[in-house]
Amino acid sequence: MRKNRRTVKLVMKKSSPVTKAAILAAAVLSVVAIAALYSSIDQLQNQYDVLRQQALTLESGNGLLKQRIEDLGSIESAIRIAMEELGLTFPDSVIYAPGN
Repeated sequence: MRKNRRTVKLVMKKSSPVTKAAILAAAVLSVVAIAALYSSIDQLQNQYDVLRQQALTLESGNGLLKQRIEDLGSIESAIRIAMEELGLTFPDSVIYAPGN
């Protein structure tokens, strides 16, 4: 038994030079547009990487600030803040400065 196969023949008609030029121009513009899109995607990826790194840095700083807030209730924390950030000392402290 032999199956009937249909064959399709693709016949190219002659086209005008204007049509050929238009198709060529469309193809070139498409390639240029794709290249521009890839360039934009690359720039956006770089921006994303920078912003992601900044977000990670801020999250880390946020964790440190949360820890400091939790420590604020302790007397040790109050003494440390008074000495390091405000420059206060205990009344009976003796301060030695270099060159005195």
